[in-house]
Amino acid sequence: MTSWLLLPLLGILYMAGCSHGLDNGVALTPPMGWLSWERFLCNVDCNKDPQNCISEQLYKTMADIMATQGYRDAGYQFVNVDDCWMADERDFDGHLRPNATRFPSGIKALAAYIHDKGLKFGIYQDSGLKTCAGYPGALCHYVNDARTYADWGVDMVKLDGCNLNPRLMDILYPAYTQSLNRTGRPIVFSCSWPAYQVDLGMKPNYRAIAHSCNLWRYYDDISDSWESVLSILDYYASVQDTLIRVSGPGRWSDPDMLIIGNYGLSYDQSKAQMALWAIMAAPLFMSVDLRTIRPEFKEILLNRQIIAVNQDPLGKMGRRIVTVNGIEVWARPLAPVTDEGFPSAAIVLFNRRHIGGPVRVTLQLNSIGLTNPHGYKVWDLYDPHATPVIVKPFEDIPSTVNPSGVVMLRAEPVPAPRPQPQQPEGTAPGGGGGVAVVVAKGGPEGGVKGVAGGAPGGEIAIGGGAGAVPGTGPSIIRINGGGQGGGPGGGVGVGGGMGAGAGGGMGGGAGGGNGVSLNEGPGGGAGGSSSGIIGNVNNALGTGAAIAAAKPEEALPVAKGGNVVKGGV
Repeated sequence: MTSWLLLPLLGILYMAGCSHGLDNGVALTPPMGWLSWERFLCNVDCNKDPQNCISEQLYKTMADIMATQGYRDAGYQFVNVDDCWMADERDFDGHLRPNATRFPSGIKALAAYIHDKGLKFGIYQDSGLKTCAGYPGALCHYVNDARTYADWGVDMVKLDGCNLNPRLMDILYPAYTQSLNRTGRPIVFSCSWPAYQVDLGMKPNYRAIAHSCNLWRYYDDISDSWESVLSILDYYASVQDTLIRVSGPGRWSDPDMLIIGNYGLSYDQSKAQMALWAIMAAPLFMSVDLRTIRPEFKEILLNRQIIAVNQDPLGKMGRRIVTVNGIEVWARPLAPVTDEGFPSAAIVLFNRRHIGGPVRVTLQLNSIGLTNPHGYKVWDLYDPHATPVIVKPFEDIPSTVNPSGVVMLRAEPVPAPRPQPQQPEGTAPGGGGGVAVVVAKGGPEGGVKGVAGGAPGGEIAIGGGAGAVPGTGPSIIRINGGGQGGGPGGGVGVGGGMGAGAGGGMGGGAGGGNGVSLNEGPGGGAGGSSSGIIGNVNNALGTGAAIAAAKPEEALPVAKGGNVVKGGV
């Protein structure tokens, strides 16, 4: 009892002398690997189930497969042991030790085996008195355990939060950070800190968390179900502005494991999880039996183009831009960026509907702030035979999205032609110092003229206003087609949103609403204080998206026009 009463005081005294944050130079892109928990849980009965119990043989087997079947070469580096690897008690000197029956060679030998395969080794611990499964926790042993892990050659530590008051985590997780720093070994630090505080109804201090952790779980554990994936996506979208501000190279928000190849997701749902985890710049940790995974799911996990999105060197997280009638648009800024400041982007069209057939969706790139007047090379990342096509910002990109499925596109800006020698200096967009972008007025309230009279059940249209010039980026949400004044079924405009201010500052677009910056969060009115990636790659993609519901079997005119926007990357 006395030790519990002294914990807050001890933590404060510890932090008073150790105020520096995590300083290890690792995880500059989201970590990738394999993790045992979701698939194998805490199966410790190696007599009845020797092939699937938590043992050194399980991890060696997975390492062998990763090294020989393309996973390592695709970027999956870590083999991570989770809970239930320990003996029931520490040794006489207070050191951790593995279960001698299931890990007879010891953890140091297991780490060396995995290193010899060209992989990295991760291990699990808990910040409280006991792990979630009841094995020895780290509390009162932080320094000693960190030294042990460094001596064993551990490359990553996942520190869980069971059996610890979440109110103490603001003190104790940074204390563990300092223990890792003092080892001198670059160890990736994975925290569960905010997830437990969210469960308690607390508001996590994400700036402090990002100062102490390389990655952090921010929501419930994933389970092998589509409902679990959707709940994580919805929670992420509800806090995305906060997470985007603090995430980046060396510091990643973690939505939990990939469950692709198990039992709970269909093929299309598996493609959706992979695509959306890449958009979120999430750590990619598979939790699947690599010995028995079916080829079509393995192909998803090894998709090099989607992995490249996840591992993009800019390290910018994406966001959900808009959702209407079960259709969502997500996007993320990527490299390369042109000299004029136009970024590339990954775009996901996500159909959350689980009934009916495929839905046809038409996208215009200006609707998500991609306004390079020279156009973009665009291709489908799930089509291995796709050939990039050049698309201007206001041209239509048609797609068909299956229920519970996605279409994932990559758009790379076409560079501006080299200026002629006689061209006066400073005539590039934005005067050579960025791209000057203004919100288009677009005509009278209710929208500029588009394609009027869209019939009921018109296809989903995502795009900018007709007649607007490149660089303006207005867009609307119209339900069931409709142009100015609407057609049968009504042309309903959903307003409020954002537009890019001159010089790339993101502010409220016509129709009101706050500007949103990928790094800085809500901004002010037009030309507000938040910045936009239109003018500067360090900030956010442009304006907004428009979307309208559709019957999949009908090909009807695409509604365009308007000057109100919804959302923005």
